[in-house]
Amino acid sequence: SNEKTVNFNVDGNCGTEVTPNPDPGNEDDYKFKIDFSADRIEGETAREGKNIKTRVDVSRDNFKPDRDEYRTKVNNNINKSQQEVNSTESDRDSAQSSLSYCRRDPIHEIDAEGNHHYYDRDCSWEENRLDNAAGRLDKAREKLDKEKKKIKKLDGLEEKYVNPETVVVLKHNGQQVASQKIRLTEGEKKTLNLDWQHKGKGTIQAEINPAGNRIDIEETTYKNNPIKTAIYAPSHEKGMCGVTSVKGMVETVSERVSKDETVGEMYYETLSGSIDNLVPSKLHSGYGFTYEINGKYRNDWNANYPGVFTEATAQYPFADEGLKTTQDLERVSNNGLTSKFLPKNMYLSEITGLVFDSKRPTKSLYWDGQEKMIDGGRKWYAPLKKKDGKYTFTVETPPAGINEMSLCMTNQVEIKGAAYDDFVDRDVLADLPFPVQTPGWNWAGKEHIITDLSDWYYMKNRK
Repeated sequence: SNEKTVNFNVDGNCGTEVTPNPDPGNEDDYKFKIDFSADRIEGETAREGKNIKTRVDVSRDNFKPDRDEYRTKVNNNINKSQQEVNSTESDRDSAQSSLSYCRRDPIHEIDAEGNHHYYDRDCSWEENRLDNAAGRLDKAREKLDKEKKKIKKLDGLEEKYVNPETVVVLKHNGQQVASQKIRLTEGEKKTLNLDWQHKGKGTIQAEINPAGNRIDIEETTYKNNPIKTAIYAPSHEKGMCGVTSVKGMVETVSERVSKDETVGEMYYETLSGSIDNLVPSKLHSGYGFTYEINGKYRNDWNANYPGVFTEATAQYPFADEGLKTTQDLERVSNNGLTSKFLPKNMYLSEITGLVFDSKRPTKSLYWDGQEKMIDGGRKWYAPLKKKDGKYTFTVETPPAGINEMSLCMTNQVEIKGAAYDDFVDRDVLADLPFPVQTPGWNWAGKEHIITDLSDWYYMKNRK
């Protein structure tokens, strides 16, 4: 027996390239090439248990140019073999003719007595020539038949694998969660959306033509069959009070750049909020201040995703009698990406100065149902007896965005002095209460309240 020594390594790498073509001299064993590839996978952030679709892009390599080259080579061999057969058939026919002539043309001799003698010629050379030509013809025909079988085999393989069915499986942390059958022609690319139920944070992997469920032909490589990416659940991040922006992952993408390599990208959402236009920041007790809350949302993956917060709640360090320190703000605008909130409209009793959150606070114990209400505007009022000092208020937002994030915004107002500081005491003449200037807004049209006291003031009715 003949022995052949080879060196090889066993490294357990199932992705090692498979030799696509046979060794020289064994071209009859041409290996049909096929290669599937998982090219892209997207990981969507979602709540555990939510039904989602995971995008997976797959493709099949195109080896037709390689086969066309092989087919051309074999067809050239067929033409050469056919020419060789034709030439060898001509040689055989010529040798057959020579042998026939040799056998039909015996040696003719006439002896001394005049007798004619005929002897068979030695046609061994012609016979050998014919045998040689016949042998070469058999080999030429065998060679031609072999080349034709290569084309027939190639045609059969092309027909069989023109659109083979395989499967794509999706796994979450190693456990299969979805699969889908697929057919691909050479050079074709397809995008699948695999339905499954989100299992939480982890790693998802898609694999085409996976081990244990592969088609009956070996691929040129299996390195590019799987592709994976990270997947996340909502972070529920709550910004610390004073932090005006929070950020969360919304999508991961892994994309193939070669048979051996993939690159990954991460996409985020950002939620921000601010307390703007605080007026006034310094005030007397008994007065109110106003402000606005502005929210902004940005999603790097889906620019139109409506992720801004839709509610806002203020927590104040003080409140007038009958009011709660926690107050929902009123939304005045929201387009999904930005939103604006203002304090609710407040109303003041014209007589007592108490603050109410309704023009007719019928449920309040501090309103007798008769007092006239003054429109206090969109403000929050400090009680008249509130001491001087700096006071911090907060505004919190409920979970918003894909990651269900929330904010806690803070700002500060300073109370210095009281509303009573704005009153001026002076003597008033009953018949001329406003000698220099016109009455203020709260006395306009009511001067008679004082002038009607003239007789009493001057004791004109005294007896």
